[in-house]
Amino acid sequence: MKLAYEGTLINGAMVIIGATLFLFVAVKVYLEKREKKEVPVIALFFLLSGVYLSLVGTRQFFAYAGRFDIDKALFLILAPFFAYSAAPLVYLAVYLLSGAKRLSIWISVSVAFLASVGLFFLYAGGITALPMSEWGSDYAVNSPVTRVLILIVYLLAGLVSSVILFGVGRKCDDAQVRYRLVGVGLSCLIFFTVNTVDAFAVSGAAMLVVRVLIMISALVAYLAYFPPKGLEKIVVAHCSGKAEAPEVAPEAER
Repeated sequence: MKLAYEGTLINGAMVIIGATLFLFVAVKVYLEKREKKEVPVIALFFLLSGVYLSLVGTRQFFAYAGRFDIDKALFLILAPFFAYSAAPLVYLAVYLLSGAKRLSIWISVSVAFLASVGLFFLYAGGITALPMSEWGSDYAVNSPVTRVLILIVYLLAGLVSSVILFGVGRKCDDAQVRYRLVGVGLSCLIFFTVNTVDAFAVSGAAMLVVRVLIMISALVAYLAYFPPKGLEKIVVAHCSGKAEAPEVAPEAER
């Protein structure tokens, strides 16, 4: 059965735009570093986030068409991309602070493990469809374990990592690294906050607000790597901390 909620199409379109911007950034970072042996860590975050948002947007189109079976299936498929997206950001944040690659790996793997636990309980407990609103469909996670892990693994780890990126970026002497880190940190701060709220099943006008903020997050990330003329200089001027730059600055774009 088709429910003629045009707001659902707007919802899906906005998320797809955000996904496209994130994927553009992922490709940009990867191509810049393709000559290195390591895949850029931050590119993995943008890739996971872009795929996640692509699925979020796509399922809204199926919901508009009344194909709630596909809508529900896509919700379950996108969950791992949502759950694991914090891990690469945690790796980068820990590395920027400590310079210890092994420590960064262990902490990010621990975050990924907790995310896996949350996914297990998500699939075991199932999801419950909420009433279709004028702005789209959504589902509630049944497992209390998963809901707690979303707050601990996704929100807390994501927010702390975002603040670290922003803070380290302000102290970098390299102007381009400073601009990018500040932009990425701000983008991730918005992204993790908004997606945590979204994970707890918002509906109605609140869903529209969430989607707009997701688009803003993606736009900030895009501008961090594709800055309009003059914007980079303005941001750098406002974030030009004089503290000694950490030696991890070259790693910042990884």
